[in-house]
Amino acid sequence: MRKEKGSPPFYVYELVVRNPPKNSSPLPVATYLTCDHTTASVTYFLEAFQTDVARHFGRKGMRSPIMILCERSMVLMQAICLSFAKKNLQDTINHYYKIASGKGTKEDFEVPILHRCLSHVMKNAKEMCTKL
Repeated sequence: MRKEKGSPPFYVYELVVRNPPKNSSPLPVATYLTCDHTTASVTYFLEAFQTDVARHFGRKGMRSPIMILCERSMVLMQAICLSFAKKNLQDTINHYYKIASGKGTKEDFEVPILHRCLSHVMKNAKEMCTKL
């Protein structure tokens, strides 16, 4: 897609899943092109995807992901928490904190793990170290 002069920016979101055979490339399963980089827009995409999966495979074919990798965008992290954990980002972080502090309950361990891309974590650490 080409950007026209004066047009708003557009964003491409892609949902990929792990390919079961070892050392295989991930499989893209859904793509979303939008000019709206908001939590509501991304949440709509993720929930529409889940609706399509349920329609095609039935509710028994639906399985909550164990771990979700994403970049450090707040919009993405909030939408993922709302769509997959059915909780807001702060509540999800509270579940993680209880687990990390040794006070996790069964409910805390049922929340999918939201993992920020390691390269972004490393970049943030490098920026923090250079400020010291």
